[in-house]
Amino acid sequence: MPKLIGKLKLRNERLVYWDEGNYLVAEIDPNGTEYRSPIPAAAVEKLYETCKGQTLTSADASERIAIFAKAMRLPYYYGHKLEHYALNMLVVLVVTDKARYWKEGRSYQFALTT
Repeated sequence: MPKLIGKLKLRNERLVYWDEGNYLVAEIDPNGTEYRSPIPAAAVEKLYETCKGQTLTSADASERIAIFAKAMRLPYYYGHKLEHYALNMLVVLVVTDKARYWKEGRSYQFALTT
C-alpha cells in the first residue's frame, strides 16, 4: 500500500507516495483527472548525486537524466515526456527535502541542496 509522503502545487497538484523502493507521483489536473508516474528511487538518487548544488529547470534535468535513462530502464529516453518525467523527479526531491523551488516567469527553478 503506497504511503503519502508529501504534496506540492505547481501548475497542477502533485501527490508523492512511497511504495516498496519506488516513488509514485500522482498529478491531479484542474478537472480532477489523476495521472500516475512510478519513479525508481535509484533514478531519483542518481539525479540528485549528479546535480547536487546546482539549480535546474525540468529541461536541464531531462538532459542529465537522458544520459542514464536507458541504462536504468526508465520509461522515457528523450523528448517532452522525459522532461515531464524529470519534473516529477524534481518534485520528489523537493518533497524529500533535497531541493527547494521557486517560479521564475512561466517555469520553475529547482535548487538541489548539497
